[in-house]
This record gives sequence, structure tokens and C-alpha cells, in this order.
Amino acid sequence: MLSSTARPLAIFVLYGLFAFSPFRLFASSDTHIFTYPNGLKLYVAVDKTKPRVQSIIAVHAGSKNDPSDATGLAHYLEHMLFKGTDRMGTVDPKAELPMIAKIEELFENYRATTDPAQRTMIYRTIDSISGVAARLAVPNEYDKLCQSLGCEGTNAFTTTDVTAYLNDVPSNRLDAYYALEVERFRAPVLRLFHTELEAVYEEKNGSLDEDYSLAYDTLMAALFPTHPYGTQSTLGTTQHLKNPSMKRIREYYDAYYQPSNMVIILAGDVDPVAAQRLVERTFGSLPSKPAPAFNKGSLPPINKPIEKTVVGPDAEWVQIAFRWPGMGHPDIAALRMMDMILSNNKAGLIDINLRQAQKVLSASSTQDVMADHCYNDLSGTPLPGQTLEEVRSLLLSQIELVKQGAFDDWLIDACVRDMRLRRIREHETYQGKAFYILGALSFNLPYEEYIKDLDQLAAVTKEDVIRVANTYYGNNYVTVFKRTGERTDIESVVKPQITPVDLNRDTTTAFAESVLAMPFQDLKPVFFDLQRDIDRASVRKDIPLLAVRNTENQLYDLTFLIKNGTRNDRYLLFALDYLRYLPTATRTNEQLAKDQFKLGMSFAPFCTDRDAYIVMSGLDETFDESLSLMESIVAECLANEEALEAFKDRIKKGRRDALKDKYTILYRGLLPYVLNGPNNSTTNALTDAEIDAITSADLIARIRDFFSYPHEIMYFGPRSAKEVAQVISKKHRAPTTLRPAPPLPPWQTRPLDRPEVLVVHHDMVQAEVYMYGRSLPRYDTTISALAQLFGSYFDGGMGTIVFQTLRESKALAYSTGSYLQRPADTTQPYVMTGYIGTQADKLIEAIDGLQELLHTLPEVPSSLENARSSVKQSIASDRIVRNEILWNYITARHFGYTTDQRRGTYSAIDTLTMSDVQQFYSKAVKDRCKVIAILADTSKIDMKALGKYGPVRVVKKSELFPYSE
Repeated sequence: MLSSTARPLAIFVLYGLFAFSPFRLFASSDTHIFTYPNGLKLYVAVDKTKPRVQSIIAVHAGSKNDPSDATGLAHYLEHMLFKGTDRMGTVDPKAELPMIAKIEELFENYRATTDPAQRTMIYRTIDSISGVAARLAVPNEYDKLCQSLGCEGTNAFTTTDVTAYLNDVPSNRLDAYYALEVERFRAPVLRLFHTELEAVYEEKNGSLDEDYSLAYDTLMAALFPTHPYGTQSTLGTTQHLKNPSMKRIREYYDAYYQPSNMVIILAGDVDPVAAQRLVERTFGSLPSKPAPAFNKGSLPPINKPIEKTVVGPDAEWVQIAFRWPGMGHPDIAALRMMDMILSNNKAGLIDINLRQAQKVLSASSTQDVMADHCYNDLSGTPLPGQTLEEVRSLLLSQIELVKQGAFDDWLIDACVRDMRLRRIREHETYQGKAFYILGALSFNLPYEEYIKDLDQLAAVTKEDVIRVANTYYGNNYVTVFKRTGERTDIESVVKPQITPVDLNRDTTTAFAESVLAMPFQDLKPVFFDLQRDIDRASVRKDIPLLAVRNTENQLYDLTFLIKNGTRNDRYLLFALDYLRYLPTATRTNEQLAKDQFKLGMSFAPFCTDRDAYIVMSGLDETFDESLSLMESIVAECLANEEALEAFKDRIKKGRRDALKDKYTILYRGLLPYVLNGPNNSTTNALTDAEIDAITSADLIARIRDFFSYPHEIMYFGPRSAKEVAQVISKKHRAPTTLRPAPPLPPWQTRPLDRPEVLVVHHDMVQAEVYMYGRSLPRYDTTISALAQLFGSYFDGGMGTIVFQTLRESKALAYSTGSYLQRPADTTQPYVMTGYIGTQADKLIEAIDGLQELLHTLPEVPSSLENARSSVKQSIASDRIVRNEILWNYITARHFGYTTDQRRGTYSAIDTLTMSDVQQFYSKAVKDRCKVIAILADTSKIDMKALGKYGPVRVVKKSELFPYSE
């Protein structure tokens, strides 16, 4: 019986998912919706897979609701909602609140002052008062409580239309968690404001290093010149960020954070009636008023093509965007179908005519759907010698084909099938269910309309697609040319002078104690059994099959794991990538791509340095046919010399382009070099000369030999292991005798025992810093509990040692972390790793701050108890399910253990003390990180000052990669 104070708005079945018979969502296919008298809505989706609940508290306001003269408010408020209230996060609110009011007043004076000297003086006063006020704060108390309750994924995000607050909560702690959340939203206090402002600055400066962000902002400004989608960005302008206003942030909160403008989503192991009563006791009683209405206004028509050019260090690309109406428009279904006909990553016009035909380096069509306006974004990167204008012409030519109806009649039905399959995949997890529901708020659609989208897509006809193509696609587009060059227009946010604030690390408020004291029933952990939980069969005596039954729907995953990787055969990855362009004797490669899409089949061959894989997934009703198709592709592929030469050019061009990307340089180049030296996974790649010398015969031989090495098969699906083994045994084309598994050439971890600083130059605003040190000598199963407790204590979230010190106290970074890196196998050592991303002008301070934590471990008993509770709750509420069982088995076998390692951790965790953690720290962490790797613009950092950490060497890209720009 529902409480009389809340009325059920509706209980909706997610219809539209049953029109196609192989799809069945979950045992209870209902989303329960409740509306409270204050206007708050609660959505509940039941999923009993794990005793956890994904909570999303969402506000129907985002960056589009920012005042035009104070952009970035929604995002900054999102950050501040982690700081607490007058009951949470402070030891003395009566003394603290007047100081915070004074800081707010000073920031208003700061905003109104233009004289640099006066602004500096005001900021010094802000810094001084903030330091005093910080002594009364209990930093990250919200995050510590979340950690203690066993929450995971504590986070939030701001979009143009929505701000959402996330936590993945053990189901037995939901009552305590919502006592925490209602307090969080009751009356937030903007404490520790100026140090959090630095974190926002870091986030903004990080975006300035992203050419994509520049191109995106330019595209939106041209598409939506009179709408906030185009006139302001979520992070805000640099000028507005330099002049923050606590007053305006409070006003934004008071206007939009009203229950009538909010929704709560709970998906997971939760009873809908109990959830309704819980929210009624907490958020349901909050006072409410209507939020300001948003007037989206009107947009001027685009009567002729608009061209914009942006310049940055990354590789070139072109984007073409056509404006669509908002999500509620009746033409949206046909427009979304048009996008999928253009590109569905398998058999769309762009996929076949441009990507498969290798007429461009890459190309795609995507739909960006928002509440007020949507758009279709076509993008492409050029081949060697190809201009961006030529790429644009090729992309536009595919739109002309749609206008003429020059696409296969079956494609619409196949796209609908693909979308239904994706929806089922999305709903396989409780997190996926929650984020699906959030879409209704994001798009400002009534839920009963929102869930009809698949039926609406299924109703789209070819004539509908042709009509919208001719209606919405003409000369009314925006082109953004992203060209390679030096950016000269970057206005970064300069570091203000901030004094590190003292933190009350080991203080707990009475409110926090009351939350932790709330009664709850313990969850009993469930450990997986390596023998019991896996069904075994044999395709033949030397090809084992491992299987787990899918009892939820009619989808399958099939993986062939082959003992042969790029360490043994440097050409193997190239061969597997070449396979997608090859025909067989009976089908062209275009026909093969279309047949896979018709079957709802995903087919992905790939390899790592150790192993090779073929991963298939799809519908059980097409399993047999899909398997036959995969086997024929591997066994019957024929050479395509024209495709090979084009493929060689594309690979070489793609690698040259990647050398302009900071993440490629850092993660594919510098870090493997630091860890393994010149013999690593990146330097093992083929040189340009080796690529030029490759023949089709070499590659075809490798492909056809693929199944000649020892391999096993993993299956997750609705059939039994015996049934699947019988099907595979009839279709699998492995030779009668398998060759022995090749020995694995060793890649050793570098000693990492001498101080050195390795720097790679890249044109960027921030600096990316990693520290490495050799830790324990080899993999050890006996340290599992201690290592996990230390990791949770030291850097297990926003309320732990590393984050608190480097971000909350010293304002040195937006992103930072430190962890003990597990070895690749049982013969290799552990590596201690530290990371901080910071402004170039704060580099030395940031390194010093991180090194201090890697030299001396602060002792905070309450934080250790939070960490202990977090580890226990995480294990107790976790369940290894579905194909996770198979991959956990493979990992267990690789590291040589025969039982679920979590069992030992759970039983040992309560016996460990701070003394144990300190001893582990001294043995595995203290002063270990001697090697520092930095990616930065060397003209913006103090190279001489880096010498205090060890010999400094500037590393060239040619040392990191076996190819050049």
C-alpha cells in the first residue's frame, strides 16, 4: 500500500522492447514512477543481480541556465555540493558562517574591481580569511561518509540541460545514504571555495589542451548563435572564471535546486514501495517552489554554408553539422534513422562507401540529441595528400544518396534490430537502467513518450527518411575545419596566490556519527567458485570450452582466446586489421559487412602482446549462421592488393597523426618507455619500411594459421556448454594437429631505482606528471588484503589522503592519484605509481607535494576505518556474474590462484591495524618513486628546477616510437 502523502503517477512497462521476440529485458520489466506533493519525481527500476543500487539525483538545470554574464555557475555549484552544510563538514558553524559571508562579500568586491593591484590585495584578504575558516572545516566529510557506507563511483556531472549526482550504494545502506543526501541538498555551505576554484581552473586549463573542445565550442557557436548551447560553455569563459561569485552561485541554487525541478532515480536491488517511503521521509518533505521557466527563443535560419577554422597541435579533421529540432519533434525518429543509415559502424553508407572503401582515413556520422535542439555531426580525417575540402565533399555525397533513396531497403529494419540489441545490452546492468531513465530528464520528455523511441524508429519508412533528408539537409550546414598548427589564442586561467589550508583530517561531526550509527543488516559476501560456476565441455580433445549460462535474455558472447600475440609475431595485429577489407570466394568484403549487420552480429579480431582474440556477440537465433560466417571469413579470405596498398598508407598516416595527440605520446610512448625501456609494446610495432614490404601472401598465411595455435573458447549465452560445443565442433576450422604455443619473449620492468627526470615536449597548457618506483619484487597473493586496505586509505576516493592533500589543501590539481600497480605476471615486480595533472606554473609545487606523500604517510585513524568499511562493503555487495565469471577465471589462472581472492581479503581485513598499513607503506611505497616522467611544453616549465629530482633528459619522440611524423 502506497503512503497517502505520495501518489503513484504511473507504473510503465518498457514497451517497445517486446515487439521483437528474441528480446526480454529483466524479470520485472517495470519502471515505477512516483510523484510527491512538492513536485519531486522518483523513478525505481528493480534489478536483483547484485545487492547494490545506482542512485542518481538530477536537477533539470545545466549550463544553459547560467546567467550570460556569469557562465560556469552550474558546473561550479556541482563542485560545491560536495562541501557540506551547517551540520556536515564543519566543527563550528556559528564561527565559520560569518567568515564565509565575509569571503562572499570580498569576492563581489573582487568582481567589481578592475585595478590589478587592488584585486591582488583583495585576493590576499580572501586567502587569509579562507585559511582561518578552513580550520573549522571537516574536509570531504560527505565523501568520507560515502566511502564508509561502501558507495562506489561517487561523482557528479553537468551538461547543457542537466546536473546529476551519482553514487552506487550497497542496498543495505540505502537508508543511511539518503539521510546523507537530504542533508547535502538541504542547505549547502560554500566552504573551501577558493581552493575548489583552483580545481575548476585546472579543469578549464585542461580543456584548453583539447583541440576537440575548441572545435566543439566553435561548432556550437555557429549552429546555435542565439541559444545558450552556442553562446556559453559548461565550464564557463576564462573571464567569468577569473571573477567568481559565491552570491550568484547561491542564487542559482535557490532558483533551480527545487524538488519540483528534480528527479531521483534508483535502479538495482530495491523494493519500489520501500524506496517510495524512504524518499518520502527525506526529500518528499522538503519545501518547494517552481523553478524559473526557460525560454529557448528562436534561432536564425542557416541560409548558406557557414565555414569556421580552428588551429591546434592535433591532427586535422573536418566536421559538418546540420541542425535538427529538439527531441520532442515528430521528425526526430526519421532523422535519427537517417543518421544510422549514414553510419552504424558496420553497414551504413559512410561505413561501406568511405571507410570500407578506404576513401578517407576515418569517417562517421553521429547524432547529438538535446532537449531544445539537436544536430547531426558528420566528421572525417584525410588520407595522405587529401584535403579537408575533399573529405567534406565525400561526406556530403553520402547525404545526396539518402536524398535519392539510394540505400538498401533492408537497412531500416537492420538498424532497428541493432538499436533493440543495444538497448538490451544497456539494460543488462542496474547502472545502465538508471542512466537510461536519466535520458528522459535530459531530453525534457515525459517518460511515457521517451520509452516509445524504438517503436517510433520501427515505424519509420524509407519514404520518411528521404523526406527528412530533403527537408533538413541542404546548404544549411556548418563546417569546422580543424587544421594543424600553433594556437595563439589560448587564454588560460593564471594561478592565483593560494596559501595551503590546514585540514581537520581526523575530525567527525555529530551528524556524520548519526549517519554511521543508523542500523543496517549485514550483507553476506558471495564468492565465485572456479570449478562450480563454470560449465565445461570440449569442442575436441585439445580445444576446451568454458561456458556460463545466460538466463536473462537471448544474447550471447563468444570469445576465441589464442596463445599467440605480437611479442611472438609482430605482423599479427596488422594481419587481423587487414582482414576487414578482404573478400571470400563467394562474397565481397562489402557483402560480408552487410551480412554481419543483417544478422545482428558483432565480430572483432584483435590481439595483445601475449594473446590473440576473436570476439563475437549477437542474437542466439542467428548464432549458428554467424559462427559459420566468421569461420568462412578466417578460412576463406582472399587477397585484395588494392586494399592492401591503401591500408598501408592509412596505417602510416594514422600513426603520424597520432603523434600529434598528447595522450598517444604520454600513454603509448613515454610511459611504456619509462616502465620497460626501449623494448616495449610500442617500439615492438612495425616500422614504415616493414609495412611497405608486407605482402598479401604473408598476411593471408597468418590469418589462415590463426586457429592453428593452442586456443580455448569462452561462451556466455542461453545454451548449455554441451549444446554450444556440438555446434562449434561442426563448424570450427582448426587443423587436426595444433602447433605448440610459442614461448613468450620476456619484457622486463626497468630497475626504476635511480633518480631521473624524463621530459617530452608537447605544445600544451598543463603538465602531466607520473612518478614510478619499483616496489615489491614479484606478485604475491598473501598481500591482497593489506594492499587493498592501503589503496583504499591512501587514494580510494575524494575523501582520502592523496586527494585531500593535493587538491583540497594545496589546490595543486584537478586530477591526481597514486596506486600500487599489479605486475603483468607472477615473475614481474609491483610498481608504485603517482600521478598529478597540473598547470605548468605549478609543476614544482605539485611534484613536491606528491613526493611528500610518497615519503611520509599521514596517520588518520578515522580515515583508516572508512577505508576498512569501504573494502568490506564492496566485497559483501559485489557479485561476480555473467561473463565476469569467465574473465575472473582467466585472471585467476594467469596469476596462479585457485580460489576467489576476495575471500581471504574479507576475512583478514578486520585484523589489520594502522601499524600494519605503516609497515606496508615503508616496505612497498616509501621513497620508492625515483623516476619522474613529464609531458609538457618545455618553454613553460622550469627545466633547471627539475634538476633537484635527478638528472634531466629531454626524450625525443623518435626514441619512443618506431616511426616518425
